Amino acid sequence: EDGYGNCYQVIKVREGMVEWMVDRYLRHPLVEHAEPNYIRNACFIPNDPYFSLQWHLSQIKMEEAWDMSTGQGVTVAVVDSGINPYGRDGFGGRLVLGYNTINRTNPDVTVDNNGHGIHVAGTIAQETRNGTGTAGVAYEASIMPIKVLNRMGQGTVRSIADGIRWATDHGADVINMSLAGDYYSWVEKRAVDYAYARGVVLVASSGNETALEVSYPAAYENCIAVGAIRYDEVITAYSNGGSALD
Repeated sequence: EDGYGNCYQVIKVREGMVEWMVDRYLRHPLVEHAEPNYIRNACFIPNDPYFSLQWHLSQIKMEEAWDMSTGQGVTVAVVDSGINPYGRDGFGGRLVLGYNTINRTNPDVTVDNNGHGIHVAGTIAQETRNGTGTAGVAYEASIMPIKVLNRMGQGTVRSIADGIRWATDHGADVINMSLAGDYYSWVEKRAVDYAYARGVVLVASSGNETALEVSYPAAYENCIAVGAIRYDEVITAYSNGGSALD
């Protein structure tokens, strides 16, 4: 017995004979149960020193999610103010070609001169398990910088729509838009629908104006609207809500 009233025994069988032996033991009248001695793996915990302070990752059950996927093979387009590369590129070689919808004469220049885009990109996919700083959500995903906001953090619906379409046509699997505005745009919605029809997952901020309605582009039907909660799982004072919030 194992101390809990259970009596079991581990036996070795030839390779390829496990299922056959399990079936034979299950048929034996003196055997209550038989099964393979399954292997379990330790759950992944990053070694980044400030991971323990990232309470928001616990809220979205990140450790359980990492056991299923770390983002490998997925390209996330960050439709924002651009991304500043550091070292190789700051994402372990996972920064792919992006596009600048503001400066069409230099569409490959996607440097962030506001600071918002690199913050968002780091939250999504910063280098992780490298013993430095904090952990990213999908730390093996590729990041596609789509610059649609200027140095003031502002951009037009045309720039955003162009960015969505370019990202869709160049292999983005997910489009993240941590940006928001008050008014419905037919042009922007058409771009969202274009991406959605091609299998792209679109996610956007609900807005930070304490409003009772979700801002655009998050409010479009084919875009996932994300609000914010605090460390105690209470909705933040600034996050927009309403029926369009997913």
